[in-house]
Amino acid sequence: MSATRSQDATDSVVNQGEFSSHVPRTEPEDDALKHKPGVKATPADFAPEFTTETYPPGTAPANRSFKPNNSGEALPTSEDQTPSASDTLGGSTSGQVHKTVGHEQAKS
Repeated sequence: MSATRSQDATDSVVNQGEFSSHVPRTEPEDDALKHKPGVKATPADFAPEFTTETYPPGTAPANRSFKPNNSGEALPTSEDQTPSASDTLGGSTSGQVHKTVGHEQAKS
């Protein structure tokens, strides 16, 4: 019976040609329906084109201008105020790391 099923399956696809996974392309439609460069075809095409305007510095109103408030981030003005590198680095020291579980405590 399986031979009959197999033969029926084979006979049903005879003369269909080679299998291809893509669909054949359809013929293009009328070229009059396609949008062409330079042709205003829809109402959206009639919208004004965006252009930027550049103004000289200082012409913006004061209430619309950005004024940075970075007084707390200002660099120190003298060497006495400059922090050392070790003061700015955070985290553990090598001595603190080796006092954890699994490491012998350093004997002083």
